[in-house]
Amino acid sequence: MATPVKGWKTSEFWIQLAIQAVSFLAVTGTLTPASADALTGVISQLGGLAAMLIGGGIYAKQRADVKAMAMANETDLELAKVDAPPVNIASKE
Repeated sequence: MATPVKGWKTSEFWIQLAIQAVSFLAVTGTLTPASADALTGVISQLGGLAAMLIGGGIYAKQRADVKAMAMANETDLELAKVDAPPVNIASKE
């Protein structure tokens, strides 16, 4: 199982950082309150979209890796069956 991501590597961190930047610009008068609200909504939606796409990509890669390992193990098992000498249980030495 994967270890949870912490700190600045999370999507929540980057979304909150962008929203705080917009809030700062609104407080300093660089953005109007209406444009700050609109921009905050866009940032939240884009952050959610990015998290969904990245999560889907990571899931797809992990599934491909699992399937590749399963196929490699299956091939190894088939080779082991072919290379193994026959076992004669009846003979006692």
